[in-house]
Amino acid sequence: MKKNNFFGNNLRRLRKGMGMSQTVLAERINELTGAKLRHNVISNYENGITLPSLGLVPTIASILNISVDMLLGVKQEEEEKKEELAAELSKEERLEQLKAEYLDLQPFLHIPRVNVKILSRQELIEVLEEQYDLIDQLLKEVTRLKDDNIRTKEKLFDLREKFETYLGR
Repeated sequence: MKKNNFFGNNLRRLRKGMGMSQTVLAERINELTGAKLRHNVISNYENGITLPSLGLVPTIASILNISVDMLLGVKQEEEEKKEELAAELSKEERLEQLKAEYLDLQPFLHIPRVNVKILSRQELIEVLEEQYDLIDQLLKEVTRLKDDNIRTKEKLFDLREKFETYLGR
């Protein structure tokens, strides 16, 4: 095994953690890419003899259900730095840091329930525009925090599009 074989060691650890053999991983890659890899190619990756082409790295990460950054060790280094920083911070400083990392929903808690059956069209449009602005603010806040939960962002975008369609924007 070659020195500094982070990719290979990480690949082996993640593959085994999923209970997947080298053969199964090679077959999954082949299914997704049309390649014709065999288990010995995965062994070569893990032992640092060869590295996959750049085009295969996202496929491997997808199969292992992780990001390319995690597969390549970028996120791991960032997480280690965060842990070191957190260990150095006082409890109060850490609490402030955590508050900054999480979404503050307080501004959005005052959204009133509206009985749309008793509103005129103009009143309904005004209410929807107000709620659209709040949803837009929320979307910006989620984006600012670089939320990793893509499904949440997609739902917000879908909701925003529905409001835009309704309001004719």
